[in-house]
Amino acid sequence: MKYSNVYIPLSVCRTLLGWGLCALLCLWVSCEDTTVNDEQFTKKSEMLVTAFLEASPNDYSDFLDLMYATGTGDLLNAYGYYTCFIPNNTAMQAYYRERNTSFDQLTREEKLEIVQDHIIAGKTKEELFWTSSFPDGPIQAPTMSNRFVQINAKLEEGSYSYYVNDNSRVIYPFDQEVHNGVIHTIGQVVGNSKVQLADVIASDERFSLFAEALMLTGLGDSLRALNNDLYDAIREAIPDPDKRVQSQLSYEASKTYATPAFCKYGYTALIESNETYAAAGINDLESLKQYADNIYSAIYPQDRNITDPTDRRNSLNRFVAYHLLDREVAYSEFINSSRADYYVPNWIVADYLTTLCPNTLMKVQRSANIENGKVLFNRRTDNTGGITINEHYRDKRAENGYYHEIEQMLTYADVEESVLNGRLRMEISSLMPEMATNRLRMEFSAGGYVVPQYYYKNLTYTEVTQLQYNGSTSWADCEGDEFLFVGKYDFTLHLPPIPKGTYEVRIGYTANPERGVAQLYFDNKPCGIPLNMTIQANNEKIGWVKDVDGEPEAGIENDKMMRNRGYLKGPNSIWTNSSQTILRNNSQSLRRVVTIETFTEAKPHTLRIKSVEELTTRQFHLDYIEFVPNTYWEQEGQD
Repeated sequence: MKYSNVYIPLSVCRTLLGWGLCALLCLWVSCEDTTVNDEQFTKKSEMLVTAFLEASPNDYSDFLDLMYATGTGDLLNAYGYYTCFIPNNTAMQAYYRERNTSFDQLTREEKLEIVQDHIIAGKTKEELFWTSSFPDGPIQAPTMSNRFVQINAKLEEGSYSYYVNDNSRVIYPFDQEVHNGVIHTIGQVVGNSKVQLADVIASDERFSLFAEALMLTGLGDSLRALNNDLYDAIREAIPDPDKRVQSQLSYEASKTYATPAFCKYGYTALIESNETYAAAGINDLESLKQYADNIYSAIYPQDRNITDPTDRRNSLNRFVAYHLLDREVAYSEFINSSRADYYVPNWIVADYLTTLCPNTLMKVQRSANIENGKVLFNRRTDNTGGITINEHYRDKRAENGYYHEIEQMLTYADVEESVLNGRLRMEISSLMPEMATNRLRMEFSAGGYVVPQYYYKNLTYTEVTQLQYNGSTSWADCEGDEFLFVGKYDFTLHLPPIPKGTYEVRIGYTANPERGVAQLYFDNKPCGIPLNMTIQANNEKIGWVKDVDGEPEAGIENDKMMRNRGYLKGPNSIWTNSSQTILRNNSQSLRRVVTIETFTEAKPHTLRIKSVEELTTRQFHLDYIEFVPNTYWEQEGQD
């Protein structure tokens, strides 16, 4: 068979047709490689992975040699669930030829790495990845080598093809089902860069001027960290060899949770090309220095005479650093489509990201009805402007991150005044760079995690504190996920830098009888009486009353009464995914006013939460945090 109908998944449709404007596309794809007739396919679907490959030696014998040499042949002939991207013999021979090596010259460790780079192991059939479930971007589950592969759909001669890591084309027939998994044949060995982000950028002539500034400022060295060795050491101390930990929740006494398998550091660079610089009158390093000085000396006049480019207060250093994010983010992951499912239709979903420029934030937004669903950086609160990514030059990989070309000049000029001058609602997962880099966010299929100490740089907790991260489409949580702190918990959330001004600081949570009672501290100062999360919103101490259609005034009065007691209803822009019930109408969903503070400068803050009860099976629920400037209070409405 030479041609086949191909299903392009929802996530790819969103990219191709505009975010949120999706259709089912059936396209003819030309295929010239592996062929299997229907009778062969039926028989092979009853085989295990290794047996399937052994049945087609003309296609797979070279990869099989690697499997036999490393013992993975037996593993993949055992029961389990494996998504396999298997290079055919032509791909393997090209791999050896391009590297001037051979099977015999590879060490056992090199052979094992190649095999494991191509296999994703799962525990259930639902964890297999078929072409119909391919994302437009990284697959959330890691390979057996603890790396992530990325899927791209490319338009080629009028048809779409799937590529793994941008270079390995998936060959027909797709989705070759075997008894313990699915096999995707690919025409090139999957490439995983061993070069770190700064060096990959330096090798790309399109960005040579930015690369020169990156190295001059010393910020290239800041992009070289790979792993959190401290976490690995702590995790090894967990006694269960399967790395599973007993839950401390009273209603989950017999349940265990996995711990994250690894903690990698990653970075993302948003970069203007030499062409974009030239359009702004910047043609060399000196003119880039002058451009940066004109911008940042106006923002930080006290630092205008700092000429050392390695000083973090230097203008060129600030300019470069503001292009660098402290997490690994592919284009599709900035705000992916599944997150939008937790918001009312056409809501503008936003995140606030920390950069390597001290005391700065970057706003990222996405909505189906703005700029055809493009990702926008630093769009103003009056819904104008915004920096976009060149969709034809994005997702460029390095060992520890991505870089993307941006189409306009990116600086911190006027950002605090025009971009960050509204309510800053931050989902707790967004405050943890490790959630993005290690693809833990919204990974509900794993059933949640117990996360040991030292995993997060922005969240510290005592040894007796147990942290559980999990979620569900049926929970009344912002974006469906939550952090639960159990035991005699005492934890500190390290908050991002907030611009100067007077703010009402709030936390969002859901109340139920399993919750606990805790004292809250902001910047080490106690904030009022302890918060009792067992009290639901309709309790007389809080006074929540559900809105009644046709009686808007009653809702306004109820809001005022609750506000006087230090509470707000949940937002009306967020809903429970499965039932599409907005959080404002859920009697468990609440916001608590923690404090009102005046900040005289942009800097980070802390929120400490400490249990004040003796029970160790109660939990503190943390969902999101809000900073609302006093200039916004009157126009906030019901959200």
